[in-house]
Amino acid sequence: MIGGIIGDIAGSLLEGAQLRTYNLNEAKMFCAKAHPTDDSVLLAATAHAMLDGSDDFGLYYQIYAETFSDCKYGPSFSHWIRTGKPSDSSYTNGPAARAGVIGYLDNEDEVLLLAKKSAEATHSHQEAIDGAQAVAWCVWAMRKRISAQEICEELYQKWNYYVDQTHSHNLVKMRSEAVTSDASAVTTVPLAIFIALYQSHNVETAIRACQFVGGDTDTLACMSGLIKSQQYAPSPQWEHMSKQILWRKAPRILQTVQEFEMRFDDSKSLPF
Repeated sequence: MIGGIIGDIAGSLLEGAQLRTYNLNEAKMFCAKAHPTDDSVLLAATAHAMLDGSDDFGLYYQIYAETFSDCKYGPSFSHWIRTGKPSDSSYTNGPAARAGVIGYLDNEDEVLLLAKKSAEATHSHQEAIDGAQAVAWCVWAMRKRISAQEICEELYQKWNYYVDQTHSHNLVKMRSEAVTSDASAVTTVPLAIFIALYQSHNVETAIRACQFVGGDTDTLACMSGLIKSQQYAPSPQWEHMSKQILWRKAPRILQTVQEFEMRFDDSKSLPF
């Protein structure tokens, strides 16, 4: 779970910014202005629902949104908070970013079902639901040590996502096009998966690749960092700096992260 939090915090300052770089130093990446965004808040809400054994995701999203009322939420989620009804145009990537932790469950069918429920709690558009299922399933598949090629084949069969090591994405071209406003699931979810599978050696390089592409960097890095962290643990330094920021700015999220790690992440179950 912490891989997604790290990505969100590290990408928070560059979201929609003109600066697109692979070489941002750690002091700036995790500076005093860095913060958990709505992606961390709602990722923690999903994790909290799992800890309680509940599939009433809407209840937990509402509770966390009230707790972190000063957070800037996306227009689709904000519409749901105001009206209690999903927006008809809710095709964005928020459900995908918050659904990744569902992939920690063992049963594939349960992962897909709960990811769908988590998206439908606030978003009605099929693209948002597909994105949530795809990210949760990718986390599950990485934990099951399914190969990158098999993952890509399943992504195409299940959700019509084309992810290919050579042909699907050109990060240099995407960076030069400087698209800052695209938060659609159909565009950003395959990109995040591509970076995690083929353009990174570990969590840190996955996050840096998201910063290099630019645009919706916090959400992109949240998805990619969480997927990659199933293959390689984040560096202790980056994890420590991110948890320090949570401790200062969002202790409720830090508590949920720690409880989730103890329950679902075997690598985090011992303090040594």
